[in-house]
Amino acid sequence: MRADSAIEELCIERTMLPDRDVLVLTLIGSVSAKTFDILESEISDVLRQKHFNIVIDLANVNYVSSAGAGVLMNALAQLRENRGNMVLAAAAPDVREILDLLKLSEVVPMVADLESALKLFQPSFGVFNAALHPEL
Repeated sequence: MRADSAIEELCIERTMLPDRDVLVLTLIGSVSAKTFDILESEISDVLRQKHFNIVIDLANVNYVSSAGAGVLMNALAQLRENRGNMVLAAAAPDVREILDLLKLSEVVPMVADLESALKLFQPSFGVFNAALHPEL
């Protein structure tokens, strides 16, 4: 495998937290023009299964393109239409900078780690609670 080919891969792991009615999508790799459709397909599947509260764990993501940011924006709109929400967690500084430049951080709550993201959803209700993080 070439060194640059690893950058163009994206794996997604799902973890359902039923006590909070929250689905965690852990992304591993790069959300680029070549891989954004993987994320788009995964989110479409999640929405079909009626999961409307999502945390996207970006701890293992090394790049997000504008196409990837578009997928996240569309997902947020669909989630909110269904009275849900999405939080981005644990973005590395370089990824956070990209999301800031693309203005995604202005509309999608972003927190430092997964634990902080989960605290935004009240247990057993899946209700998003921005009051727990006034900086959002």
